[in-house]
Amino acid sequence: MGKSEDDEPITIGEVTVMAGTDMALLCEIGGDEHWIPRSQLLVMYGNEVERVGDVGELIIPRWLAR
Repeated sequence: MGKSEDDEPITIGEVTVMAGTDMALLCEIGGDEHWIPRSQLLVMYGNEVERVGDVGELIIPRWLAR
């Protein structure tokens, strides 16, 4: 079975990492805060935010962005 559209990567720009745990990052996106599971960061596609204080593009699966 092939990948669905929901598995495709989506890029969200101007994301700031506010806090983090071993399991997730608290990211400010468009003025709102969202917890993003570290397991869903798509580093292979060039994700730029991984640690507290990072600012850049967040790349995650489309299903999570919804």
